[in-house]
Amino acid sequence: EYSKPNSVPKVEDLASNNYMPIKALNTFARDWIIKARISNKGDIKTTRNGGHLLKIELVDQYGTQIEGTFFNDSAKMFAEILEENKVYLFSNGNVKMANKKFTSVRNDFSIVFEKNSLIHEAKDDGSITT
Repeated sequence: EYSKPNSVPKVEDLASNNYMPIKALNTFARDWIIKARISNKGDIKTTRNGGHLLKIELVDQYGTQIEGTFFNDSAKMFAEILEENKVYLFSNGNVKMANKKFTSVRNDFSIVFEKNSLIHEAKDDGSITT
């Protein structure tokens, strides 16, 4: 399931402070933008079938955490860009039910980011604690 091109958030939207709290994300959420700090960034792993996997843990200004997952090309692409403890704006990811067996983050949902996901570093204004 891919989002329609016209549903991609515009840069103006990213500049506004109109961010969705992580706790408001669910599988029906569309056109969301979250502002979050990467509280933990794992190493890129090679899966049994030869693919790539990258996991990050995000926390927003309300202290809510969610896990972000990248597979294959998106894992390789974003692994080089994303840094632990930096704040980013995230959008265009796929919100899914979290698989509790594979996450330490206490959230019913997780986000799978694809190559077309939008992730931009944001100014760290101190609103999100480390």
